[in-house]
Amino acid sequence: MPRARLRSALAALILATVPAAAEPVWVERPHVLYDPVTREVVRAPVRLADPHPEMALEFLWEPAAGNWPGVTPEGLADGPGAVTWRVPGTASYDPRAVHHRYEGTLRAGLFHGEGTLRYRDGGMSQGTWRAGRLEGEGRRMDADGNLYEGRFAQGRPEGEGIWRNRDGHIYEGPFVAGLRHGPGRITEPGGLSYAVVHDMGVEIASDRPALGDPMIGGLLPAQGGGDAARMTLSLVSDQRIAQQQSMIYTHYVDQGGVYFYPQDETLQGLWAGTIPIGDAWLLGDMTDPDWDETRAYALVDLSSTDGGPARLEGMDLVVAESVPHLQPMLDLEVHTGCVGFRPSFSLLNYGWGAVDSGTVQIRFAHPDSYDWNNPQAERPGTGWYQAPAAGFDAGTDVMLRDLLAAAGVDVAALETRRFTCLSADLLDRCGADAIASVEWGQLTGLVTHTYGSLATEAIGQFTYDWTDATGAAQRSTQPFRVWLTLGRIEVPTALAECGAGGAYTTEAPQFVDMELPVEGRDYRMTIPFRGNPDVIRVVSGLKLWSRRSAFHRMHVEARFADGSVRRSPEAQLFFLRPRVGGFVSQARPAQCYLDDAAIPSC
Repeated sequence: MPRARLRSALAALILATVPAAAEPVWVERPHVLYDPVTREVVRAPVRLADPHPEMALEFLWEPAAGNWPGVTPEGLADGPGAVTWRVPGTASYDPRAVHHRYEGTLRAGLFHGEGTLRYRDGGMSQGTWRAGRLEGEGRRMDADGNLYEGRFAQGRPEGEGIWRNRDGHIYEGPFVAGLRHGPGRITEPGGLSYAVVHDMGVEIASDRPALGDPMIGGLLPAQGGGDAARMTLSLVSDQRIAQQQSMIYTHYVDQGGVYFYPQDETLQGLWAGTIPIGDAWLLGDMTDPDWDETRAYALVDLSSTDGGPARLEGMDLVVAESVPHLQPMLDLEVHTGCVGFRPSFSLLNYGWGAVDSGTVQIRFAHPDSYDWNNPQAERPGTGWYQAPAAGFDAGTDVMLRDLLAAAGVDVAALETRRFTCLSADLLDRCGADAIASVEWGQLTGLVTHTYGSLATEAIGQFTYDWTDATGAAQRSTQPFRVWLTLGRIEVPTALAECGAGGAYTTEAPQFVDMELPVEGRDYRMTIPFRGNPDVIRVVSGLKLWSRRSAFHRMHVEARFADGSVRRSPEAQLFFLRPRVGGFVSQARPAQCYLDDAAIPSC
């Protein structure tokens, strides 16, 4: 069978393996459900449909904020939230025990609405669900990194779609019951594009020109014929290893190339400077040693197309350029403790480039007015205030005392008064009395009392200038919201205690560790291989990393004894390695009267 038809048949087989319909298997498990908005806790049995009942995994249902208790009267998981299936008997805090996880909406125990189902081997299904199956627009990636994008019906591709093979081949056209069916188009890694026709997964017609080397007609040059013309070479992320890390890299095939980038959309936004400041939780949770152990796991796959061996002389990772990424990566540090009135916060920069200058725009709103289901909703509050911000490298303090005074808040009273309460049982009454005793000006009605604190929320945006690696000036704007402590109600005992999480890295001793320079051009790194040089297939694992955040453009070259060379499609790696620490706030008061250890922070 010709190579193109074989590839089509294999792809069609993968897509068609999902059964069209099946009766759901229901499982039940007791849960403790907590509402972070009202702080209520209930114990209840939870039932839902298990996509893999044969594995006998344990599940945990976590309703999203605002969806409480997240179960129907019959005990079925319902509404937005997340379901995690884990290996029984493992520690609940260990992410390596997670087999698969669904994040999205359920209805009466079934996936229903927008959601994403991810597996630890890298498999993923994302889109609109109906009664437990993908229906309408969606995406599905298998464990090997092949991706389908398009329409689904009863969980299988149906209608127009795109299949992106891990080796760079792309098929665009119609599908029926998970199989290619009708006229479509294939684009090969080198850019060669031609029309094809399929009949229920079998290619019956093709306009592909009769070229000896699939790279000749496209963007990449012919590579010498000989043994190279009988081999395919790809470079993709290894999701089986990556999914076990705290920091996961994935890949996307498009326009003849492969893009490697962090899977988490929040970290993608951190790289681009587009997410709300403070949303990248990994910045605060991971230490320098954690980041130093982070790798982008990649697989180099060299395979014969005709089953015959070729004598391999060597393989290299060829890097066209490595460019440092200097976008500031901003986070927030809330100021609490020491004294009750702490009208300030810190902007921390985890990026490798400095903020040249900036402007902070702020308004104040009631903390409870935040809509968890619609974060972009307009919130009642004060008018806007603006303050210039000097340039900074590792961080800077943002002082809001004068803005609060301009809003009519009696800051002098808040700086000198201490609020006390005889018992934690009386905190609600004490908090209401404390708020009533202060002149709040434009913040009247926008201050709450919770966990023994009087607080409001500052919401706004930070617009700043920075310089990229080419010396060009750039400007970014990021929104933020930050909790401001305006007073502290002192009680005899602490109200809460907190725990800490950690990051996990994966041991992959069979992978070759490759450190890429942060900056450089046109360099090579040898990819070692062992054994008989007459190969039919060689698979090599790479652990790619840099000491700083950087962009790398590269490909793999395989050299054969007859002088021919096979080149993989170009790969672009967006490697994220923030810097940690380096800023010490200067906003802490000189004299303290509160015991920081007794102040709850979670």
